[in-house]
Amino acid sequence: MSEKIEIQKGIPVPTSSMCEKKYPWRLLNVGDSFLMSVGLSNGHSAAYDACRRFSPKKFIAKTVTEDGVKRIRIWRTE
Repeated sequence: MSEKIEIQKGIPVPTSSMCEKKYPWRLLNVGDSFLMSVGLSNGHSAAYDACRRFSPKKFIAKTVTEDGVKRIRIWRTE
């Protein structure tokens, strides 16, 4: 037996996502950056998604080693 799917109209899309709450995309000025752990998230993918979501703002992610710890640093470039 298959479940009947009900189409609903007029349900608003939430304005923020977990990614927006977890990372400070909206607070970054050009030249600002932040670090994230390599194991917690794919920063490169998060930066790509942020570029689409916050256009025309641009972000870039690079894997870096700082103080002997490998992390991902995200910069706002535009």
